[in-house]
Amino acid sequence: NTRKVFSRRYVAGQGWAPAVVVPGLSTETPSVVLVTGQLLMDATGNATWVRHNFETRRYSAAAGWSATAFVPAAGVGGLVDAKVDAGGNVHLLGYGGGELRVTRLPSGGTTWEAWADPALSALATPSARLALDSSGGAIAVWRERNPGDGNYSMKANRRVNGAWQTPVRIEEVLTDVTVSPPEIEIAANGNAIAAWHQGSSLYVNRFNAATASWGVATEVDAGQVTSNLLARIEMAMLADGRAVLTWQSGTYALKSMSYSPSTGFSAPLAVTSLSTGNHFLGIDRDGRALLTYRS
Repeated sequence: NTRKVFSRRYVAGQGWAPAVVVPGLSTETPSVVLVTGQLLMDATGNATWVRHNFETRRYSAAAGWSATAFVPAAGVGGLVDAKVDAGGNVHLLGYGGGELRVTRLPSGGTTWEAWADPALSALATPSARLALDSSGGAIAVWRERNPGDGNYSMKANRRVNGAWQTPVRIEEVLTDVTVSPPEIEIAANGNAIAAWHQGSSLYVNRFNAATASWGVATEVDAGQVTSNLLARIEMAMLADGRAVLTWQSGTYALKSMSYSPSTGFSAPLAVTSLSTGNHFLGIDRDGRALLTYRS
């Protein structure tokens, strides 16, 4: 009854390789979920798997999976988001004890850096996301409770030259930001787009790297996003800033829209009127997007 974790590698033009066992993971307890977290791949084809408890395993095409798991210092409850940059460095966003934390595992290294706090607040929530730019910087966005009332706002912070700046509020709407995790993506020039679920609508805001400032939040799909259901926002962006955004609109409808730096956002388009559960979005280098969903 022992359960193990397997992986398979796909190579374009060759297909899928045989399944191999990921070492160091097995259990006889049916209720234990072994496959959790996020799987990341760098430009050279090497992969990193970060589990919900921050256990991190590396894979290389030449040597396979490493037998050792690298775990950052204790003190943070669980994984919120993970990203790998162009240099192969792995960045984690975690949440625990009412606070957000960020750390980094250098490419080829075995020791995580000390946790940093991008929110500088004990009112932040795990509804957060992390995005990396091409120069080693990052932007984190998260949902944070207002100190004067029970509503939540959308906040953001930027890491420049290794140091986190002062958090800013990127919306000025009186309705409550929901528990749906937001999304954030950064183009090669440092410009970024953030999207989140607030009230019964979707909102977007853009970060301008030239002025190091956020714009004004824009309401999208107004009144169509059910406030008591997750919007399940997904976003994929190319290096030139073109992007595709998808979300759950209402109880079943799945919608999308595109963004171009020259023309802005397109009108929302219904992909399907019957969608339930999570959906996943990807984009290739030519700007062709692929969406998978359960209907």
